[in-house]
Amino acid sequence: MGSINRVTIMGLIGAAPELKFAKNGKPFVKLSLATHKRFKDQQGTTKRETQWHSVMLWGKNAELCSTYCEKGAPIYIEGHLAPYSKGESGSLTHHISIVADQVQFIPGTKMAQSSDRGEFEGHSPSPFSSDNPLP
Repeated sequence: MGSINRVTIMGLIGAAPELKFAKNGKPFVKLSLATHKRFKDQQGTTKRETQWHSVMLWGKNAELCSTYCEKGAPIYIEGHLAPYSKGESGSLTHHISIVADQVQFIPGTKMAQSSDRGEFEGHSPSPFSSDNPLP
């Protein structure tokens, strides 16, 4: 039997993206992405719980995200899960991050209004655009 490692997520960027470069010179951005879950507790009170997700963007996706995204901006990401480790020797911690393969900015953000939009790696027309209304 085969396996599938695929993630689709849409949320809000937790902090302004900062472009960095790996040792090999490849640009990357690490995002904290917030998603929200609404539910009712035992007393019937509506609650909102926030989950934070670690997302890595590489190459052109990272460059465009650092230029056009800002804290609080909504973003749609398709990618896969990948493990990574960080820390000093003796205090190494292991994590799982979402590695973005395709990224779409949600209309109303600077990127969605930009003419560079079509150059975005893995970009396909936004499912949220007026050309493709939601049902």
